[in-house]
Amino acid sequence: MNNAGKGWTITLLLTVGLWLGGCATPTYQPTTVASSAGTVPRVDASALLAPRTPVTTPAPAVQPAAVRDTLPASAAPAVLREPVADPAPRRRSSRKAKASRRATAKAKPAKRSTTRRATPPPADPEPATASPEPGTGKVGNGRYSWDDDGTGGPVKVVVNIAKQQAYVYRDDKLVGQSSVSTGRKGHRTPTGTFEILQKKRRHTSNIYKGAKMPYMQRLTWDGIAMHAGDLPGYPASHGCIRLPTGFAKKLFKATDHGTQVVVTKG
Repeated sequence: MNNAGKGWTITLLLTVGLWLGGCATPTYQPTTVASSAGTVPRVDASALLAPRTPVTTPAPAVQPAAVRDTLPASAAPAVLREPVADPAPRRRSSRKAKASRRATAKAKPAKRSTTRRATPPPADPEPATASPEPGTGKVGNGRYSWDDDGTGGPVKVVVNIAKQQAYVYRDDKLVGQSSVSTGRKGHRTPTGTFEILQKKRRHTSNIYKGAKMPYMQRLTWDGIAMHAGDLPGYPASHGCIRLPTGFAKKLFKATDHGTQVVVTKG
């Protein structure tokens, strides 16, 4: 028998002896045995005969959402759900925060523009035409009469302070008459003969700030003029001659620079 045959015989005997003596290990542990034929692996016969149990990986206790969606409907009850986080507690706003929100909720009123717009002259009322009252030669307060076609000679204006009346003549013909309001006590309207020095349809007093003087016709450079204004029925101005708006507008068109104006006491 050669050396190879002896090696296999020894290996077989050792294996059978260990098996019969109860010295076999429950698990398979390969070892090597030295022999004259060289190094031979040692075989554990009990490990070879024992049944093998398949290794299983335990499923996670909580399935991810992506995995749960792919599970069949029958397996849904056995799958644990992911815990749902509790909602964050609501913070209570302080009184100052509430007051601030109320303040900002209120709309701020728009700032009014401080730019003053030019005020147009008052609209002309319906013609307050009237005839002089019998026996007095006067038209009622706030009224006037006008009958001028704009043809003929130059215009002349006469103002009677005592009667609070103004008369307009063209070629010595009376074409217009109106009630007026001249200067009050302490601001008497000067008497005499004047000429119209300046004409402005819209004018604001340089002396009395903000005082409107529509259809202004200046008689003196120190503040005396004829213009549309309030007519209370008695002298009430600061020296000017106030006229009804409709009459002042017609007179403004009929006169020119240099037109003569005579102011008398009566």
